[in-house]
Amino acid sequence: MISKRRGVRSRLVDEFYTYCAFWIAVSALPVLAVSYIVVRVSKYLWLKLLSSRYPHLEFIWTDTVRTLLDTHRNQGIINVLLSVKGTLDPEEIKNHLTDHVINKRDKNDGLMFPRLRHQLVSRWGNYAWDPSVVFRPENHFIVASAVYSGRQVGEHNIQYIVIPCVSAEPKYYILVRVHHLLLSGKKSLNIGDLLLMEQINPSDRIIVSPTEYTQQSPLTQLSPSPSAIPELWGKVNENLSNAWNEFVSEYDPVESPRALKTLPGAFHVAGLVLIATVSALRELNKKSNGRNTSEAPVTALTILAAIQRECNRRNLTIPKIIISPLITMDPRKWPGMAIGAIFTSLRQFFVLPLRVRNELIALNELRTCGHARQPDTLTWKYAELTQLCVAAVSEACRGVLEVYRAPARLWTDTIGADDGNRHVLQTVSLCGRKSHSPESVLTTARAAHEDFLYTFAEGHGKSYKKSQTGGMVCLSLTPGASPRRVSAVVRRACERQRALAAGWAAQARFGALTRAIPSPLARLILNLVSRRYALSYAEIDAPPHTPPRHTLWGQEVDAVVYWRPPQANISMSLTVIQYADTVRLAVMADARLVPSHIIPATRWPTAIEQLVAKIDQEIAKITARAHLAAGTVPQIITPEEVPSTSAESQEDAEDLENSGDTLRPPPTTAVSPPPMRRRIAN
Repeated sequence: MISKRRGVRSRLVDEFYTYCAFWIAVSALPVLAVSYIVVRVSKYLWLKLLSSRYPHLEFIWTDTVRTLLDTHRNQGIINVLLSVKGTLDPEEIKNHLTDHVINKRDKNDGLMFPRLRHQLVSRWGNYAWDPSVVFRPENHFIVASAVYSGRQVGEHNIQYIVIPCVSAEPKYYILVRVHHLLLSGKKSLNIGDLLLMEQINPSDRIIVSPTEYTQQSPLTQLSPSPSAIPELWGKVNENLSNAWNEFVSEYDPVESPRALKTLPGAFHVAGLVLIATVSALRELNKKSNGRNTSEAPVTALTILAAIQRECNRRNLTIPKIIISPLITMDPRKWPGMAIGAIFTSLRQFFVLPLRVRNELIALNELRTCGHARQPDTLTWKYAELTQLCVAAVSEACRGVLEVYRAPARLWTDTIGADDGNRHVLQTVSLCGRKSHSPESVLTTARAAHEDFLYTFAEGHGKSYKKSQTGGMVCLSLTPGASPRRVSAVVRRACERQRALAAGWAAQARFGALTRAIPSPLARLILNLVSRRYALSYAEIDAPPHTPPRHTLWGQEVDAVVYWRPPQANISMSLTVIQYADTVRLAVMADARLVPSHIIPATRWPTAIEQLVAKIDQEIAKITARAHLAAGTVPQIITPEEVPSTSAESQEDAEDLENSGDTLRPPPTTAVSPPPMRRRIAN
């Protein structure tokens, strides 16, 4: 099915809409700059006032999105469940937790995680840490019995805790619950610090064979990093470094003693002054990096004294500087210089045609072969640099175009995504009364690598979280849609919403939204925007064939489940986590959805089996077509047919042009599987 091309009028309207959205966003930048200054000053004065009112409290100066959206019903508690093989030894786990987390020291012999010993309180709408409360580890380390709601945990009620968990071998569970403020700020920790799992060295990871097909989630590639610009920057730095080293070896008496054989001219003196200045600044930089804070700071007099010392090292005195112009303009050098210029001109006159010929040959080789093989040409010397410049300019232009289109796409894909047929929290009851099935559900989606969950932050949880935090996209998913259509929607959103992903990453790493907008206004905006989104989706990816991890006390971790609390008006949070050879789904929903909140988890195994069956069927079809193209008619063994509807086939046909990279071939008119074909022996 070929999509119709848009008319000229439609494209002009879109371009005008993009132009207006861009200039509105640019016009708002001065307002945001003024708002940033006002918010920072007001926040500083307000927290100073609170600190003077409550001197025993340590107030949190940085606001995050979760801090703004915290309520008494949703306090932003992150939960991680570990299923560990072996026999439970509470004292051993408690000792490892005490040594590795609670009593762990930094290089200055201070507590690495002091916030674990403090109590989190709230004063006048601001969070603060109270260090005066007596810390008792037994209040945070609880050994629960094998009962749930007064009943023995068994096969019938275990799904309220984790699905599935039926095993004949000894097994126990560790549930880690941590407030999000412990993962941000100074002296913060990472979730991996509390999981107490052994770290995997990069050299120990299993390298996937080149012949094995692997595909990363498109959510992990929201902001593709440029390749030509960093390569060009490195190439320019390398060339400048080589040129500087040649310059120093030619004119610096410290590196080349032959430079002292003659008196320096004006240009030689200028070069010596430049070398002395660079050397002085380098030495001062080394001293300032290793200097104690009690020493005097670097001033202009200090810099001049350092330059004078470097000039004295090179025997550059005031008399030599004064007579350097006379040495440069010495009349005795004029005849030799004139003869040399004439000889060079004659030589260039005869050699120029040959050089032009070699340059043309090199350009032709560069056009046909991709590289020049004439080593004595300018094309061979600067071809790679020129190609890098062209590629870098192309990347920069694409980036500028993305920035230009970002405001229009941001508004269209987020605020303007609701056309009245999508799920809205205020018009659809989530309890099942007077509800109807929406045509599409607006969803927020993001992804992270498994290292985000297991790595020890060693007191730098905030920095590590910033480096690992990716972007977010907004999806419009149709309930019951085929995997092909969902893949097309996700891929299109990842291509269009790079600005949203970059903005969300900027907020997570630098607090761009919470620092530039007043807290009440930011809270209001986030709540209004989240009214349109009913679902939050996240996935934690792992490399293929990753072995199971072990705890610090040597027991194997059988499964990991990670729950993220939904934010603002989002009513359900889904997290898909890959661990070893398993893929698990964690569901955290609003209390009003009980008891329907377990439906996604109970249907998860069936959905995975149906997906695998569909993929096997498509692989069988593609293999059969390949054999038919080769002139053979093999026997096709079809897997068990998965029930499908005609509506699903129509959806696949509609989204064919948007999913050319998927595994599924163009749909056929028949819904039934292909017939059994057998090769007839002659």
